[in-house]
Amino acid sequence: MSLEGVTPSLLAHRLGVHLTEGGANVAVYAGHATAVDLCLFDDEDTETRIPLFGPKAGVWHAFVPGIAEGQKYGFRANGPWQPKKGHRYNPAKLLMDPYARGFAGEVTPMNAPGASALLSNRDGTDTAPLMPRSVVTVEPGGSWQTPHPRIAWEDAVVYELHVKGFTQQMEAVPEELRGTYC
Repeated sequence: MSLEGVTPSLLAHRLGVHLTEGGANVAVYAGHATAVDLCLFDDEDTETRIPLFGPKAGVWHAFVPGIAEGQKYGFRANGPWQPKKGHRYNPAKLLMDPYARGFAGEVTPMNAPGASALLSNRDGTDTAPLMPRSVVTVEPGGSWQTPHPRIAWEDAVVYELHVKGFTQQMEAVPEELRGTYC
């Protein structure tokens, strides 16, 4: 894929990769990044990096022609390495799209050879061979937008939990599925 035709996205407010006529609008939030690349992978797992425009209110974005359903991708981000401030930018680390609706590949177990490269560290080990890929999907019903809840932030409660620990002992979950995402 060439960089010809890559332009700023008109829909940078819509995060994720969204198919449109002739390609896709791409947008990802990386508020302290100094550069973000969209990384496209072909059937031979060859990586093509496409620099995104931005940031605009922390969002990096582009319209990328030629992207179609099934395209495998990830992101790489440059920026400060300041762990005490929560900034751990390292372009050697392939990142999955937090807004992706599809994934392909296996998660590398932490006891696998070379898996220590997945840890948040500053080394230059490329993690692409160890990471699953985000996959471009067609949006169900033509739109994946969901309405925002009409709850003030001060009244909102956000839960975070560990799926394995939460479902491991749940009798309502079939035994073979306990402790998994399936």
